[in-house]
Amino acid sequence: MKQIVHKIASVSMALLVLCSTLSVTVEQHYCGQYLVDSSWFGHAKSCGMEMPQASSSSSDCEFVQTGCCSNKIFHIEGQDELNSAVSPCALEQLDFVALIAPSFQCLTLPCGENYHVFKNYNPPKLVRNVQVLNQTFLI
Repeated sequence: MKQIVHKIASVSMALLVLCSTLSVTVEQHYCGQYLVDSSWFGHAKSCGMEMPQASSSSSDCEFVQTGCCSNKIFHIEGQDELNSAVSPCALEQLDFVALIAPSFQCLTLPCGENYHVFKNYNPPKLVRNVQVLNQTFLI
């Protein structure tokens, strides 16, 4: 069970680092108020109704048409530099966790009549029987 939790935590932390360093660009092409195309990897396809750019002319009386199409680009920049240094504040927090962890470990121990605390405990080997040598017996 402990290995499964450890693997899940490792994979989730790896995904967190991956997502924090990933840059995302979404390009959307609108024709009027309607979304025609959106693209995550490259340029969005146009609807073919773009107006050509007007050339600069010297006439004072010029009619300027505005196009109905527009492009919107959303760019989310990821983190470029990762800091792996341990700060002194983190070491103080680890001391606190080391003191608190055993108290929470008692809450997760299995309970019941089939649970034996000293099941894997081997008593020390007796070199000599001190009770018999000192003639002290409990009655």
